[in-house]
Amino acid sequence: MKQFKTLSLSLIALLSSLASFSQNLPVIQPAGLQAPQGINIDGKPNEWGGNFQAFNRATSVFYTMANDDKNLYMVIKCEEQPTIAKILSGGITLALKSAANKEAQAVKIVYPLISYTDKYTISIPLREDADVEKMAITLNKELPKVAKQINVSGISEIKEPSVSIYNDWDIKAVSAVDTKRAYTIEWQVPLKYLRHLISADGSFDYNIIVNGVVNPPGTIVVGGGRIGGAPPKLNEAAAFDMFNPTDFKGSYTLMKK
Repeated sequence: MKQFKTLSLSLIALLSSLASFSQNLPVIQPAGLQAPQGINIDGKPNEWGGNFQAFNRATSVFYTMANDDKNLYMVIKCEEQPTIAKILSGGITLALKSAANKEAQAVKIVYPLISYTDKYTISIPLREDADVEKMAITLNKELPKVAKQINVSGISEIKEPSVSIYNDWDIKAVSAVDTKRAYTIEWQVPLKYLRHLISADGSFDYNIIVNGVVNPPGTIVVGGGRIGGAPPKLNEAAAFDMFNPTDFKGSYTLMKK
């Protein structure tokens, strides 16, 4: 009993610390950032030093946007299981827009794209498996198999609606989980595809959208879950949120060396 009490107090202290940390961050990243040296797009935010530039409460995600001379980078981390389930259900749209020309076509990148059944192979073990070390190893091997495509629009060089995560255009999107049951996504987008959106001062707008559940055609949904499946149990508010996109907007100015 004493050991359980000590563990409970430690967990409460950890959650309080995380809540305090998120409350100290702005909801929108305030300025541009030079990307870390030797950045590796692998879904593991080691190069970022565990620090994020913002915590957006509307979407419940930590995020950082950065750049170097060649690429724009984005890293998002989520620690809340209902939001992770929502991301696995419909992906996140990274929409990059012109701040000066509202008629310019936005560049949109959507990831992850996971089938309705495959998402449960990730979300249920992430939420329930007791051996977190084994869980993280297993799921990080599984994620590239079930999230193999990236939806891309607004880039003239790419004619197809989606590309493989292993593509020839140097567009990258990779996700991973960790032993704290958090889910992280990293993106890389070459700046050459964004030139038509970048103003003379190096700025552009962005919109990050947590898309929500995308069901197969003909799916009947009752209480936040489909008939015939094994969805997680959700209260009314959580079920409503799962099916409704949440988003935030910001502006970014490229950093120069």
